[in-house]
Amino acid sequence: MLQFYIFMKTLSCKKMSDLQRLTIKKTRNTPYVDLDPQTGLLIFQGVSIAENPESFFRPVYQWLENYLQEPHQITTVKFFFYSLIPFFYENSRGF
Repeated sequence: MLQFYIFMKTLSCKKMSDLQRLTIKKTRNTPYVDLDPQTGLLIFQGVSIAENPESFFRPVYQWLENYLQEPHQITTVKFFFYSLIPFFYENSRGF
């Protein structure tokens, strides 16, 4: 079964950031990420089943921490995540 989730949130802020745009291409297990400080549009799209999510999302967390110091006047966050059910990690088959 394929499930599709859409979530959108708009935040009002005071300043525009001078950060560079962060774009990460999607893979079979990780989402497409496009964080644009000039427009305030932050997009996460795809499947997020990375074996090591901390290493994948570390640059995203760092970018967001910097962005929040001087965000765009209006920030829109869009999440488009797909989920394949049932999903099992290889390491969890023994449980």
